[in-house]
Amino acid sequence: MVSIGGLMNTTLKTIKQACTVQQAVNMMREEHIGALFVEKDGDYVGMVTERDIVWKAAAMKLDFDTTPVEDIMSTPLLTLDASESTSVALDLMLDQLHRYVAVTENGKIVGMTSSRDILAYLRQIGEGQPKGETWQSLFGR
Repeated sequence: MVSIGGLMNTTLKTIKQACTVQQAVNMMREEHIGALFVEKDGDYVGMVTERDIVWKAAAMKLDFDTTPVEDIMSTPLLTLDASESTSVALDLMLDQLHRYVAVTENGKIVGMTSSRDILAYLRQIGEGQPKGETWQSLFGR
């Protein structure tokens, strides 16, 4: 079984904490991504996701042009070491209701993985499985 380090995206897309929600929306649309790391003084202090924008900014009718992303970001960051299994990552995402996990090596953030990355991996390995094989058996459950 592959570790989440094997599924992670190592191109870290970031936005400064003082940037607006609208700037985050624009960047996500242009980059075709669903989450950005929020950066403050060179450190990652949170993550802003599509869900944050809908459930927090839109639902509370915040002004996208003036509200900084730090007001709606998810914090603290949900992290896992790159050596962890996809099973552990999926369990964490389900337990915490997150779709994205920051991936670390030696305590440093080196990438991000998403529930979509894990689903794509499951589809890939599932295509080579005998008929009747389930995703639970692929994860050793």
